[in-house]
Amino acid sequence: MSDVNEIATEQSETLVSEIKHFANELPYWGRFLVAKIFENQDIDDTVIDSAYELLLEDLGIKESQEHEDITFEDPDFTEGSYGTQVVFEKLENIEGVNALSERQQLLFDNKFTLIFGANGAGKSGYVRLLKQVFHSRSKETIQPNINEDTPKNVKASFSFKKDGTSLPLSYPTDEANSIFEQFAVFDGDSAQKYLKEKNQFTFRPSGLNFFGKYNTAINQLEAKLKEQIEQKDTDNNLEALFEGESDIKSFVQGVSKSTTEEQVAQYTPFSEVDKQKQEQVEKEHDELSVKVNSSKKEIEALEKLKALIQPKISEITALNAHFTTEKMDEYNKLITGLNAFETQAISEGISNFSTDKLKEVGSTEWKSFITSADTFAKKQNPDYPANDETCLLCHQPLDENAKDLISKYWTFIKSEAEQNLNTHIQTLTSKINLLKDLSFDLLKEDSVLGEWIKTNHESTFIIITTQLGVLKTLCGTITSALDKRETFQATSIEVKTDQLTALENGITTTIRQLKSDELLTKLTDLKKEKTFLLHKQKYNQHLSKVKDLVANLKWVDKANKVKYQKRKVTDTEKLLSNKYFNDEYVLAFNEICEELNGNFGITINHTGSGGTSFRQLELKGNSPSTILSEGEQKVIAIADFLAEMKMSEINQGLIFDDPVNSLDDDRKEIIAKRIAKESTTKQVIIFTHDKPFFHHVSNAVEQLELSFKNHMIESIGKVYLDNSPRIEAKYKNTEIPTGYLRKSRAAAPEERSLILAHGFASLATCYEYFVKNNMLRSIISPFDKHIKLSKIKEIKLDNDFSEKFVQYYGNVCDLKEGHLPSDSYSNLEINSDLLDEEINKLNQLKEEYKNI
Repeated sequence: MSDVNEIATEQSETLVSEIKHFANELPYWGRFLVAKIFENQDIDDTVIDSAYELLLEDLGIKESQEHEDITFEDPDFTEGSYGTQVVFEKLENIEGVNALSERQQLLFDNKFTLIFGANGAGKSGYVRLLKQVFHSRSKETIQPNINEDTPKNVKASFSFKKDGTSLPLSYPTDEANSIFEQFAVFDGDSAQKYLKEKNQFTFRPSGLNFFGKYNTAINQLEAKLKEQIEQKDTDNNLEALFEGESDIKSFVQGVSKSTTEEQVAQYTPFSEVDKQKQEQVEKEHDELSVKVNSSKKEIEALEKLKALIQPKISEITALNAHFTTEKMDEYNKLITGLNAFETQAISEGISNFSTDKLKEVGSTEWKSFITSADTFAKKQNPDYPANDETCLLCHQPLDENAKDLISKYWTFIKSEAEQNLNTHIQTLTSKINLLKDLSFDLLKEDSVLGEWIKTNHESTFIIITTQLGVLKTLCGTITSALDKRETFQATSIEVKTDQLTALENGITTTIRQLKSDELLTKLTDLKKEKTFLLHKQKYNQHLSKVKDLVANLKWVDKANKVKYQKRKVTDTEKLLSNKYFNDEYVLAFNEICEELNGNFGITINHTGSGGTSFRQLELKGNSPSTILSEGEQKVIAIADFLAEMKMSEINQGLIFDDPVNSLDDDRKEIIAKRIAKESTTKQVIIFTHDKPFFHHVSNAVEQLELSFKNHMIESIGKVYLDNSPRIEAKYKNTEIPTGYLRKSRAAAPEERSLILAHGFASLATCYEYFVKNNMLRSIISPFDKHIKLSKIKEIKLDNDFSEKFVQYYGNVCDLKEGHLPSDSYSNLEINSDLLDEEINKLNQLKEEYKNI
């Protein structure tokens, strides 16, 4: 066994032992799941159901049973029916993939296959199909041929050889076959995902995949338990069964996970004695309710009456205020003052206007007339009467006597005596109007309060209404005197309200007595007892619901204490992944970066979640895609892809689609050599449109002395097997001119000369290849930027060989033109034998050169 295999075996054993140690620390239900995973069983519903029952026992929800102890043998981590030696041999019968030509066939070498196709030739259609079938980080939806009215479904035939046995598969019928997982595709789109995204490790030591499987099983178990919790963790709606309040309802409202069986049983049973007592209580309650309801109506009526008395007292008090001794003195003083101001006004001005020509001078009408005249005159002229003014009535000119008389009128109007008189008149008028508007009918017989007082307290009603009548008469006397502007003699009268207050107090006392009646207290007690007995009856009717509620609450409480230890799963997976995989992956990645001349300081950030590992490429905390050039990004992505495939235990083949786009020639050559190196351990298939890269890969595979195939794709997917772009490696030997030789012998005379010309031309190219790659030891190359002068020491020549070589090469150059410029060949016919002779000469020269 090799050192590498010994190390791998040692690590595998250590990884297994640590996984077993992790499993032995799990609860019984967890060990049960682990055992099924170790046996490589499907974790189906039956397994989950069994684990669920064990989980309920662990939580104390279900009574524990005796179970056999679980011991772990070495687990079977085999995943799927993977082959240890798998070769992708053939792809054919493709239908429904873009506009690819049908009935095409691609044959693959078991080591290396190089397929050339120019842009637009259909190469990408084949790659999309392979990405869909094999592992790829950038699967694409395959579009049908839009030029067809009824596009065909995607189909293809794949031929493999698995451990020496042929295995034909079809897509999509057999897409679940594990063989398809053993090949991986890398292209430009997947390169960006390797650079920019956090990628899950798809290929890892199979033992590490245990944690993902175990975590998936836990999630299934958790979902089942959660579903049961949701069904049992319902709201407590039992209180809706109990109308009213009681100790039983309060108990039901407070039911919790802590409620005991004794507490549940405290209100059971509802016996025959309880039933008889319930009937008796209901009868007493109904009879008493009739009496209490009557009292309630009486209380309501009294409260309404009581509410009317206080406003009525306020109305009478307000009415009394108009007829006090002070108020009657005020009325008489108003008349006395008015008379005095009238006398003063007459004495101060009206005598000046007395004349036999006018009657009633000084009367109210007279005063109104001159007051209105003053107001109207001011509208004509604020200084009226001024010069040249006319009379407002007759429009005759005013002499000086007339003007003097008008001025005296204005002075009279403005006199203080007259103004005082006017104020007293307005006050007197207001008082008269106020007294006339007073209402004395405050206890109407048809009002609620008046009717009740007259019916229940007639003497009080008569006293108050009589006093109100006397007060009304007094009011008439006063208003009559005031109208006549005469003083009067009267005694003040007050309508007493103490009797109304006494009635109010009596109503209050009656209400208090009614409310404090023993009937109400007894009715309340009977109602409580009635409600309690009714609730007890319903409680026993729904006792099973109460028990179920308590049981569910206890069930949910225990279920919520479950510990799945997901963090422990993730932490253990991460620890073992770092120990047995991540570090090796980083080492492989760095080695490949070194080979690809890609040491850019890339770091790999590892994370874990749910038993699954992820990686993220970073460059000083940034995504490489934001820092590196496009070529450098491609190098890092290829290194990541190759490192992951190197760590895979199942990968058998790598497929690349134009892995060197936008790279310089030096990078292309480096990557070509590294990918060619993969073909020493895996099957490698490359699709490319890049001729320099095609050249570099071909040379690299040749130098490794590996078998390989070359194909070309043209015309939207048409395949030309065993064809490739014209490159110098084809002229390493004389197969091409020999092919023309065979064609010439079978050709007609008119075609033979042209075929022979091609034969001699290709033979001349064979001479040139021999000089560059054998004699000059690859010092120069059409795809290299530099001349490799360090290899000049490897050149070996002697004079005889050189002279012979130049002579033979010159002959071929002459013959490739299709005629004989030399006279010595003038009668010589160019035929197939001549080409055969020249081919043999070159092969003899090659043998001679080996011995120099």
